Amino acid sequence: MLAEYVALDELPEKRLFLFDTFSGIPDRYRNTPSARIFDGVYEDSYQDVVETFARYQNAVPIRGIVPDVLPEANIEQVCFLSIDLNSPEPSVAATEYFWPKMTRGAAVVFDDYNFRFFADQKVALDEFAARAGVQILSLPTGQGLLIKS
Repeated sequence: MLAEYVALDELPEKRLFLFDTFSGIPDRYRNTPSARIFDGVYEDSYQDVVETFARYQNAVPIRGIVPDVLPEANIEQVCFLSIDLNSPEPSVAATEYFWPKMTRGAAVVFDDYNFRFFADQKVALDEFAARAGVQILSLPTGQGLLIKS
């Protein structure tokens, strides 16, 4: 949806990175209440993602465990970040990794930020926000929004 909305295929100088295991939450991050909700839910989707984004030459699916795989992309600037990792530790680690790379006015959307089943993620992300001197806005969708000023 995002690629279509921004007409990604007409923005060759921009890249859309898709970081994921594409096969579920790694074992090392399944030790939290929010992550355990998803045990046994995911099937491998890498090939589906590759096919879905095949028409976009600047869409880059990168398979691996977040945050370990993030440096592989050599990203210098970020204008939009969507985090949906279903576990507090990699969600915070990804945010910390990209925060210094985010341009002024860049947005971060945290999926499942303000749902009661994901309270552990909200607490961890709010702690990050406090360290960064910012606040996360709770959206009516249950997501969180952070704008870098």
